Amino acid sequence: MASAELPLSFVVQGVPVSAQTRNRRWRRRWIDKVKSAAAAAIGNVEPLAVEVSVVLVYFYRDGSPDVDNIIKPILDGMNQVVYEDDRLIDQVTARKTDFAAGLEVRGATAEMLEAFDEVADFVYVSVQTPPDHRVLP
Repeated sequence: MASAELPLSFVVQGVPVSAQTRNRRWRRRWIDKVKSAAAAAIGNVEPLAVEVSVVLVYFYRDGSPDVDNIIKPILDGMNQVVYEDDRLIDQVTARKTDFAAGLEVRGATAEMLEAFDEVADFVYVSVQTPPDHRVLP
């Protein structure tokens, strides 16, 4: 079976659960939701066995969890689906964007444009080749 090809992108509908939540059921449901979205995007291929870079953008309407707290549950949901092990993640870029701020979207994927039509919070995920570590950001 072949491995996934990069870049890979998908959308997870809903408000992400914070890594700080004490409600394990909510956390498990969110991780499963991420896992399902990732599996649908990657198809019937083996998880990647190479280093990757992950970009997360949380689009929200009313309030949001801290951006640093939403990262871990999303990465956990992709583990063993998109990549063999989360130790293969070289870089994570995460941000949150308020719909109310007014958006001028450039370079949006089809998945992202479809999610904008849903008029609900969502997380856009992009898994890419890792950066050239010889060059500082």
